[in-house]
Amino acid sequence: MKFWLSIIYQSERKRLFIGLFWSLLTMLSGVGLLALSGWLITATALAGLAITAGLIVKLDMYMPGSGIRYFALSRTIGRYIERLYNHDTILRLIATYRVTIFKALSHKPLHEIRQTSDSEWLSRLTSDLDALDGILIRYTIPTLSTGLVILLVSAFLCFIWFDFAAVFFLTAALSWMLLIRLSISLTKGAAKASIAQLNSTRESLISHIKGAFVLSSQNMMDTHQTNTLDELSLFEYHHAALQKRIAKLQFITDSLFGIAQGAVLFSGLWAVNNQIIEGPTAVMLALLFIGVSELLQTIPEQFSTWGKTQYASERLKKLAVKKVETCSANIDHIKTITCKVKNLPTIPASFERKVSFTLADTKPLFITGRSGAGKSTLAKLLFKLTPAVSPNVDMKINKHSVTGISSKSLYSVCSYLEQSPSLLSGSLYYNLTLGLNNVDEQKIFDVLAKVELLEWADALPEGLNTWLGESGGQVSGGQARRLCLARLLLRNPALVVLDEPFNGLDNTMAKRIYERISPWLEARKSIILLHEVPTFVIESGVDYHHVDVDLK
Repeated sequence: MKFWLSIIYQSERKRLFIGLFWSLLTMLSGVGLLALSGWLITATALAGLAITAGLIVKLDMYMPGSGIRYFALSRTIGRYIERLYNHDTILRLIATYRVTIFKALSHKPLHEIRQTSDSEWLSRLTSDLDALDGILIRYTIPTLSTGLVILLVSAFLCFIWFDFAAVFFLTAALSWMLLIRLSISLTKGAAKASIAQLNSTRESLISHIKGAFVLSSQNMMDTHQTNTLDELSLFEYHHAALQKRIAKLQFITDSLFGIAQGAVLFSGLWAVNNQIIEGPTAVMLALLFIGVSELLQTIPEQFSTWGKTQYASERLKKLAVKKVETCSANIDHIKTITCKVKNLPTIPASFERKVSFTLADTKPLFITGRSGAGKSTLAKLLFKLTPAVSPNVDMKINKHSVTGISSKSLYSVCSYLEQSPSLLSGSLYYNLTLGLNNVDEQKIFDVLAKVELLEWADALPEGLNTWLGESGGQVSGGQARRLCLARLLLRNPALVVLDEPFNGLDNTMAKRIYERISPWLEARKSIILLHEVPTFVIESGVDYHHVDVDLK
């Protein structure tokens, strides 16, 4: 958790100390109000008894009364400002955390990012991020404020009864430290198990909701629902175990402080009998102890979530720590691409022969093979989406190993159309032109015509400004596929890799689209991944390269 504490100190140091001041003021005002009220009530009662007995008594009620009003007002104002101020600081910190994480993610290799599921990302960037607010408002400010209250109250007691002040300070400070330590050690394991199971349950629920249609249509809903409910029951078990530990610790804490309170009352009576202090002062000491003990008794509940916060902080730290790319080579054009793969498990054919190719011209390279043969693996190796396993893989661009080329440089000259269409939550125009400046609308209409989506786009309610839904949910799979291809046609990469570009299209439409985009493909190096070279390509008589990755 040190990593996140350092971010708090570096980014919000001033606000941390201001928030600590308001928290301390609120706590001191509460303790002072309790103690001074007890003193005044007791003093007034004793004065009344003395007057009843016929004695002449002088009691200044205005000074302590003013003190009580001050403490009451300062506690109310302090609590209000402290809540507003510290929660505003939390919002600022969460924004800082997000920026830190997203900056680090932008530097991480894509193959690392893709290893994490969507539901896992949702968990990390929502619940895990929210858990970090406990670092400030549960473990830092309240804990430090309580420690300072103990110190200041002890200093005040030195002027009343030094021996009691010394014992009070040692007891309260030791309780403060032990309660923090015990609360963490006794609840950390259960809290971690609870939050880990919660994440697992969340993943199961998301997959259940996303796959509801398939589960229902294939009569698997009841079985999967049972598994999901089992996950939920396991979470409830871990959560209940955590609550039991917290309850036991709180019971022990309250019992010990109850015994200590009795000891304080006995000490006060003894001191009054020995004329060390007066009766009202003894009551004030007892109420001071009650006020401080109430602060200490909140520690088990405050630190009961330490395990959850630690679990979240460790997971997020892995995302937030930047990995500086050590690649030194940069490319601004592509002259040659060479590939040699041997004995790579994800390409079975590489065990019986070396799978290799060289692309030095603009003739399209068709890489063919059945599903699972490893076509997409070659593309992902080229784009660093899959880590190259040396010496099994030797993938080079312009004689530079792909692993030694900076990702930014690589992606500036190479483009990859994956099998799964990737549309963004936005308008049609936004999806097509993201990252481009001053795009002529006519050019957009031209590429839409090439992929046979112009009439569809013209019929949309708001044309290019029509919202396509979350992740393109308002368009069909075939339309999404062609929109991704259209987006690529608006760009000018030196190398383009198309993975099953005609997937979901009938042969006639695929032929028409290929004929329209052929001039664009011939202007650059291109690699096309298909199950087999299309008949219309063979019949066209166009020159092309071919690599088969099927087992012989």
